[in-house]
Amino acid sequence: MDRNPVAPTYRPEIDGLRAVAVMMVLFHHAGFSWASGGFVGVDIFFVLSGHVIAALAFEALAQGRFSIAQFYERRARRIMPALIVMTATLVAPAYWLMLPNQLIAFARNMAATLMLTSNIRYWRQGSYFSERSELNPLQHSWTLAVEGQFYLLFPLLIPMLRRLGVRPIVLVLTGAMIFSLALSEWASHWHPAANFYLAPSRAWELIAGVLSALAARHGLRIRHATAAWVTLPLLTLPMFFYDGATPFPGLATVPIVVGTVLILLGEPQKTPVGKALTTRPLVTTGLMSYSLYLWHQPLFAFYRLHNSIDIPALTGCILILLVFPIAYLSWRFVERPLRRPNGPLASRRALLCLLGLSIGTLMLIGQVIVAERGFRERMPPAVLRVLRASFGSKAGCLNKLGADAIARGERCFIGATEGEPSVAVIGDSHATSIADDLSEDLRTRGIKGMIFTWSWCPPLAGLEADLTARRKCTAARDEALRRIASDRRVTTVLFYAEWANYTTGYTQASGDPATVFRFDSGGRVEDNPAEFAKAARATFETLVRSGKRLVIIRSTPEFTFRVPMSAARLLLKRVESPSTLDLPLSAYRDRSGQAMHLLDAAARGLDIEFVDPIPVLCPAGRCPVLDERGEALYFDHNHLSRTGVRLILPLIGPLLADTRPKPEISGAAPRTISR
Repeated sequence: MDRNPVAPTYRPEIDGLRAVAVMMVLFHHAGFSWASGGFVGVDIFFVLSGHVIAALAFEALAQGRFSIAQFYERRARRIMPALIVMTATLVAPAYWLMLPNQLIAFARNMAATLMLTSNIRYWRQGSYFSERSELNPLQHSWTLAVEGQFYLLFPLLIPMLRRLGVRPIVLVLTGAMIFSLALSEWASHWHPAANFYLAPSRAWELIAGVLSALAARHGLRIRHATAAWVTLPLLTLPMFFYDGATPFPGLATVPIVVGTVLILLGEPQKTPVGKALTTRPLVTTGLMSYSLYLWHQPLFAFYRLHNSIDIPALTGCILILLVFPIAYLSWRFVERPLRRPNGPLASRRALLCLLGLSIGTLMLIGQVIVAERGFRERMPPAVLRVLRASFGSKAGCLNKLGADAIARGERCFIGATEGEPSVAVIGDSHATSIADDLSEDLRTRGIKGMIFTWSWCPPLAGLEADLTARRKCTAARDEALRRIASDRRVTTVLFYAEWANYTTGYTQASGDPATVFRFDSGGRVEDNPAEFAKAARATFETLVRSGKRLVIIRSTPEFTFRVPMSAARLLLKRVESPSTLDLPLSAYRDRSGQAMHLLDAAARGLDIEFVDPIPVLCPAGRCPVLDERGEALYFDHNHLSRTGVRLILPLIGPLLADTRPKPEISGAAPRTISR
């Protein structure tokens, strides 16, 4: 069989469009605030990829030369050599710049990248718009995984096209595109991380490219000059106006896809927009766009790992300029030679052997990194001491009980193993963080308790949001509160949560938008405090009327960075003391003051006791990140480590062991325990 590639007529405007797309991505990842929506550049790539591979396949089919094996070989030559070289090059700087847990994550990310499954791995890790993503030099590989998964299925379409003809295939593809778009729009609200990363909700963009290739092949062209001008706002405005809060992909992606298709079906030589895309600077940049895309994220991530998460504007410009010579070398000496079937690796067998050997070697290196626990011996003892910070719960039943399970009587018990539970703990992940140490404390006091926790879920009846509905915790929480109120064995209820989440919304160091919470009205973040106050009062009154004693732990400090990692990095650099990370008490009050005031107001007239951890955690007007032994008091941005939990536990335990008579509603003021 003739293995010479079948190439349609070269279209320079496609490379020009690739240049526009990759520069959008570079501006966004460099941290320029005006390019908050630059991530849409990958959507242009998806459409272009669908168009180009389809055009090549349809041309080969028309000439009777289409081969599935040749299709996969061509894709492998296009993607894998440069990807492998980039990945291999990152191993050494990762070893020198990453902390042990980061190096282990890098090794696992490397394996997922080479297997073209990194989109699935990153989906499980959560939001794309997070610090974790910015510090991951392989984060951008998720787009290659999406395309690779699409390429696995696309060749199966070609025999169908030969057998059924164009019209049935167009109908099937159009139906699949509409279904994928509908799925994407729905998932953008209910499963945003899965929607962003996974192929089913991205497939419609690639299918749009395939359909545009079919249309162009059958002579469909958009010749009206107005269409060319429409593409400018469709492609560029999202970069300026979209951000991490935009439900994406979904209907918000339609302008980018439509704009790209309009250019692909237009006549570029006859419009100013088309002529601009065919200028030499854009075409040259477009030719190197794959290598530019491959190398920009490692450069930005390693800068952030060595310096800070925020890249100054001038530094961002310098880093972008540095990407170009690196990308040129990759394009000139890796991409271009190995892409040609008559190049250095003309034999398919030789290509597969080299790719297999390279991938196998890198996978082995990754396994060694994981087996050696990230080569922890590289780190000084002070750094290892900080990195020992652990999260205080290993109980498998936490965060998992649903409303039906609670109604059936299923419980997650802590404390003593014998007797009846007299204490109920309810809260979000902050309550989860104290579970193990609290359980040990209760056990020594001979007290049995039950605990109900759900991440991001306010422990106040009726307070809900789209976020809590996605996590299916609203019904479970309300059922738990009903069961606690009616359970005569329970005398004391302990509340602990990241309270400011539910007034101002979760914005600290997350990259996620503030969440709107509703009790009986609402719909804006500005309404959260009023909704929170009503839900808190209703919850507290119900429990007090049922004869429960209430103990509420006030908010603990929150930071805009992961405390152990940031402190460890300062210790490694030996430029600044970790004490420079300490939080001023005024910053704590700015974040949590409103929520504390609302809790006080909701407790007014009820015999409720508050535990105030601030005198313990923030002596002398500042909230240190490390204790006097150099151990981190926080596990991440806001959860106490077990070291931090043990500082506040003496304030909590005695209250839960209190056997005073059950309270009644009165005019008593809430009591605060702080020492």
